[in-house]
Amino acid sequence: MTQATTTQKGWTKVTIGEIAEVIGGGTPSSKVDEYWGGSIPWLTPKDLSGYDFRRVKSGKRNITDSGLANSSARLLPKNTVLVTSRAPIGYVALADNEIATNQGFKSLILNDGCDPDFFYYLIKHNVPTLEAVPSGTTFKEISGKTFKQIKFNVPPLPEQKAIAHILGSLDDKIELNRRMNETLEAMAQALFKSWFVDFDPVIDNALAAGNSIPDALKEKAAIRQRLDDKRKLPPNDTRRLFPSEFAYTEEMGWIPKGWEIGPLGLIATYCSDRIPTSELTLENYVSTENMLAEKKGICTAAKLPTVKTTSSYQSGNILVSNIRPYFKKIWFAEGGGGCSNDILNFTAKELNTEEYLLNLLWQDTFFDYMMTTAKGSKMPRGDKDAIMNWKVIIPPVKPRRLFAETVRGFYKQVSGKYKINASLCKFSDKLLTKLLSGEIRIEQAKKYWRTNREE
Repeated sequence: MTQATTTQKGWTKVTIGEIAEVIGGGTPSSKVDEYWGGSIPWLTPKDLSGYDFRRVKSGKRNITDSGLANSSARLLPKNTVLVTSRAPIGYVALADNEIATNQGFKSLILNDGCDPDFFYYLIKHNVPTLEAVPSGTTFKEISGKTFKQIKFNVPPLPEQKAIAHILGSLDDKIELNRRMNETLEAMAQALFKSWFVDFDPVIDNALAAGNSIPDALKEKAAIRQRLDDKRKLPPNDTRRLFPSEFAYTEEMGWIPKGWEIGPLGLIATYCSDRIPTSELTLENYVSTENMLAEKKGICTAAKLPTVKTTSSYQSGNILVSNIRPYFKKIWFAEGGGGCSNDILNFTAKELNTEEYLLNLLWQDTFFDYMMTTAKGSKMPRGDKDAIMNWKVIIPPVKPRRLFAETVRGFYKQVSGKYKINASLCKFSDKLLTKLLSGEIRIEQAKKYWRTNREE
């Protein structure tokens, strides 16, 4: 670390260029098919939007060896600190394996004596510093030269590792809860798909009764027939709520006999009640800005509306972002509060079917429909009338209610883990600030953790 200066805390003030090689990225030509679909993970800033974990293995696309060789992308080693330098600035992750990025990154291959996990936290904590230095008129970007000149205070390696271990232990708990929530939500979606998309209980009933299976469903029926272990089939009490025959419809093809096809408005109500903004807090106000991407709920709002009243929601309502670039944002409301005009607010018409409606609206087919029926040029919005007329298959109330009752416990667990994580994140941010400012040292941090982690 040449040219470094030692601070009064015993830490060393260095530039990024002194402790790491700063690497940009690149994009192979999209016109050359042989550059794409290979085995090399390739990351863009969009891949880190809404990404909640420290380490990342891949993005949505891979490139080939030829694509790597014919672009400015570099194959980065495991433990590279990946930092987005534009659109937007400040997403941070650690490479969990060899990976390449596009030009929206300035990635750090650290020198010996630098702990990757510590520098992940250091960079993440100093995102405001990164955001203050970019140049550019069309969009803000940090150049490699500017990035190398940014200075940070850095402790010796043993203290780096100790800080990273303390913060990593907290993040391990947070990430475990996130993965458990993803599993619980996936379980609810899998059950919804089984009952109301693939019609597995209806196929099971038809096979048991010896009824004919439509040609379009015979492949599914063959799979169900191979489930000779009866424990893999829905219990009889569940199957009794489903028919044993199918009926053909022009609109939806083969559907369970006796089920209806109709607009969303038959099972859902659009809520338009108002609430005074004086009753809102940053915790119970929902707007497009504080809804999380990829159906991950909400975070605390940054500001409250200035109007006198806004739309209100109650526990069990389903809130959906209504601005086209952000359609895949959805939240199952807890408690009561208010939401902006850019939020669609639904409730189930039938009591105790809210979780059914949530999973129906969770489907990509719903968001695709919102996209195709959106109105407006600059910032298209979902058309309320079109949405309420979205044609869906409507099962009787009893199977909808049974589904809701079956998965309700999942969502209670998800809610509990979100609340635990909110507390852990708040504590982790506070601890990170104190450690990196030198306000407390390692032994003090351990005591601080024991004293405050339950707050």
